[in-house]
Amino acid sequence: LQAEPEGLPRAARLRALCRRVLAQAPDDGWASVLEGAALAQAGERDQALAILVAVTTRFPDSPFAAEAARGILVIEEPDIATEHESLLKEGEGASPERARLLAERARRLAPKKPVWVHPF
Repeated sequence: LQAEPEGLPRAARLRALCRRVLAQAPDDGWASVLEGAALAQAGERDQALAILVAVTTRFPDSPFAAEAARGILVIEEPDIATEHESLLKEGEGASPERARLLAERARRLAPKKPVWVHPF
C-alpha cells in the first residue's frame, strides 16, 4: 500500500486491511486511525469522524489520539490543517531565526483549533 498512489481504490484496500486487523486486535490504535483516514479519503466523512473521535477517547494522551486529532482537523478544518502541516514541514531543520518566525505563526494559529496543545 505504501507505494500505491492515493485514491479510492487504495482507500478501499486500506479500509479492508484495517478491518481484518481490528477483527483480530480490536485495541490496535494505529489500525483504527488508518481506518478513519481511509474512510475520510473515500468521502465517508461522518464514519471517519466517529472512528477518529473514538480513538481520542479510547487512547487519550497517546500517539494514536494525536494522529486522530490531526485527522479530525483535516476533515473539519482543512484550511487550518494545511497551515499546521506547512508549519511542521517548514520547521524541520529551520534556522533559529526561521524557527522564531514559525513559532509566531503557530501561536496565532493555535487558538483557532488547539490540535497539538496538551490540556494540562
